[in-house]
Amino acid sequence: MGVGPMGEFMQIARSQGTGLFVADDERFRKAAEYVARHNLGFGTLVHTDLT
Repeated sequence: MGVGPMGEFMQIARSQGTGLFVADDERFRKAAEYVARHNLGFGTLVHTDLT
């Protein structure tokens, strides 16, 4: 899922009483900031190899 559709999904859940924006130490906000930094070309991004 892209950041935009995921944000819409989370907003729908919020309107139904589920606070996903603050879930798991605000993981969605951190992911959105990560994507924004990448798209704007700020610095090198840190990632972990999952294998």
